[in-house]
Amino acid sequence: MKRIISFLLSLAMLFSCITVVSYAGEKNTKSRCGVFVPKITFSDNQLFEASPPQENGQFGIATFSLSDEGTFLGTSETEVLRYFAFALANRNENISFYYKTSNSDFDSNGFLEELFNKVNKDEYAFSVNTGNYLYSSYINITAYGGYVEKYDAFLFQFEVSDYVTSREQEMFVDRRISEIINSLDLEAKSDYDKIKAIHDYICNITVYDYHTDEKIVYNDYTSFSPYGILANGTGVCMAYSLLFSRICNEIGIKNDFIPSDDLGNHAWNIVKLGNYYYNVDLTWDDDPEEENTISYDFFLVSNDTLKYWDEQTSSYINDGIYNHNRDSYYSTADYNSCREMASSDYKLTSSCAHNNLAFVQRVAPTCYSQGYDVYRCSDCKAECFNNKTQKLEHDYSYFVTQPTCITNGYTTGVCSNCYYEQKINEIPKSGHSFVLTNVYSPTCTQQGFSLYYCSVCGERVTSDFTSPQHSFSGQFCTSCGAVNPNYIPPVQTASQAETQTSVQQDKKIAKPKKSSVKKLLGGKKSFKITYSKVTGVSGYQVQYSTSKKFTKKTTKTKSYSGNKKFTKTVSNLKASKKYYVRVRTYKTKKVNGKTVKVYSDWSKAKTVTTKK
Repeated sequence: MKRIISFLLSLAMLFSCITVVSYAGEKNTKSRCGVFVPKITFSDNQLFEASPPQENGQFGIATFSLSDEGTFLGTSETEVLRYFAFALANRNENISFYYKTSNSDFDSNGFLEELFNKVNKDEYAFSVNTGNYLYSSYINITAYGGYVEKYDAFLFQFEVSDYVTSREQEMFVDRRISEIINSLDLEAKSDYDKIKAIHDYICNITVYDYHTDEKIVYNDYTSFSPYGILANGTGVCMAYSLLFSRICNEIGIKNDFIPSDDLGNHAWNIVKLGNYYYNVDLTWDDDPEEENTISYDFFLVSNDTLKYWDEQTSSYINDGIYNHNRDSYYSTADYNSCREMASSDYKLTSSCAHNNLAFVQRVAPTCYSQGYDVYRCSDCKAECFNNKTQKLEHDYSYFVTQPTCITNGYTTGVCSNCYYEQKINEIPKSGHSFVLTNVYSPTCTQQGFSLYYCSVCGERVTSDFTSPQHSFSGQFCTSCGAVNPNYIPPVQTASQAETQTSVQQDKKIAKPKKSSVKKLLGGKKSFKITYSKVTGVSGYQVQYSTSKKFTKKTTKTKSYSGNKKFTKTVSNLKASKKYYVRVRTYKTKKVNGKTVKVYSDWSKAKTVTTKK
């Protein structure tokens, strides 16, 4: 008996990288739809440093460095699409490959868009966990494509900041699906019984998740994936449909995951039985009110039946906005020409003995699915799958990433069949081995310290700090000319006082002119300063600091005597660091028979940033 469920359009829940539109039922007031669209960003700049292209093109999906072997090099669209699909299936965060083409009009941006259009389509599936199964497997991805003249090839890079599920969770899905196939004894069943058993199993173990909006706030997207159902027993339509598709793929039942248009925001499946494809919507067959109660209103039905049910709801929403309006790609003539839909619902009849079989094709096994031969029955035109072979074992090649002073090393195995990566044999980090390089004495304004460097990685550190200290002799510091605050002048005669006053006035009058910073250029852990010449001075001081206020702990000063060279290089700085730089002049004078320095005011500070 047909169910008539009325729908109400609810508010759209908008998140930074996900859009969910929900419908509510008359009998069930909670939303029962949920598909999200990943956020894809195209960058104008390379995302990370890429290794040279690898001529044999076997490995290089890099969550580790393969500097000797280089990065994957493809010469056909199929090669790089296969590589990209397996990298996503492997849940790699950084993906990089080169594409060499003789097409002089090649458009890298258009090629990137084409990759994204194809990678989650079953026409381009390379295993049971690629193709449709990759639909919205990632949440945020940044892409780059550009020509590298040095290698005469186009470089493509991808940074995936978030996946719906992790690699470990997908390994859990692999194990559970194998267990399900065995427990349901699917291999021994007819195609109809296989499809029904999978449909019923998923509906029975799944409780629809009405709290995805709350979970997304905490970056929990598992209810959109088969993992959410198999691990937690909860999921939305996307999870129902992807799990159904994945199990069907494992046992050779042809099917597709079908997303709706943006307004419908729903997902279901089509599955081939006999000569035709039929619609299967597990989400709407899973009764929301009674546990372990399954409806078959949406099981092996035609497009007309789906349209009938959608039309029953049109009075509650805008005309033409239906759950089962397919996404535009899945409505094209090219797509439907390969998937002939049944004109009516499937009717179970007596089964054919399939005595007259004609060979169609051989499907090779992969690391994720069995191989089999496809035959077509001449009597009923149904496809049969015989001569099944076991899944392939992973064929690993091993690469060692050496430990550093601060990071562990490890051995990585990369499967030559599917590029799956496995880290083994962790090698403990070595720790720094510091050697004393130099001891710097304190100055009047700067701390003294000892400089050490690591003999393994070259990192430099400072320690054993000593406080700044003036070298007073009498009234002034012999190094910088600062006045001694503890100096007690001797008793002077009137003539001596007049002479001292004259000297102090002379010192004040003779204060040299200021210089200025004319040019600052950042270098590798250094900067080069050019300052203006001031006539009649004895030298210059360059002061630099990471603090705009030139605080004592962050400031260093270098003195340069003479008045001939006005460009200096300051080295041994921190890489990629912003520095504030200023300059002043000084002039040496005789005061009370002693030589002291008289300084000008500091110039206006300018900024410079060092390079790596």
